[in-house]
Amino acid sequence: PNVIHRFYREARAMATLRHTNLCSVFDVGEIDGVHFLAMEFIDGRPLAEYLQKGQPLPGRQVATVIHKLALALDEAHRADIIHRDLKPANIMINQRKEPIVMDFGLARRDIEGEAALTHTGTIMGTPAYMAPEQILGIPDKIGPHTDVFALGVMLYQMICGQRPFTGALAAMLP
Repeated sequence: PNVIHRFYREARAMATLRHTNLCSVFDVGEIDGVHFLAMEFIDGRPLAEYLQKGQPLPGRQVATVIHKLALALDEAHRADIIHRDLKPANIMINQRKEPIVMDFGLARRDIEGEAALTHTGTIMGTPAYMAPEQILGIPDKIGPHTDVFALGVMLYQMICGQRPFTGALAAMLP
């Protein structure tokens, strides 16, 4: 039931948004006991594939991608939607080289009834891109700045060819 509830929450959150760099959701529902989400097809590759070689990306390209992602996140944040799992695997680069934010599966709407779905002590997200308040599982401290932190980690990774956090703990992170 929690997975299904989260599934519908993602769909409702994304269906309210229209932005060039956000994946559009068209419909959500259930047919013969099968839950579905109809969303825009993005013909492209995840940003994670571009980063696999561990090489920095060209500076101008990085600046353009980060700028467009920041504008897309701003649109989501204006609608009180926080992604909470922003990472290169959730950014699709389409055929026109446009970055598209995907997978709002851990999204939280900061409106009555939605924010309460995550409880203190629950860690949700991908640790390598998570802000401290997210790692600590403090939902009332999670906000737009949490996504901005993840965007900063991606910026560092694109510029340097590696994530900013290294060492024994980072080696355990996905």
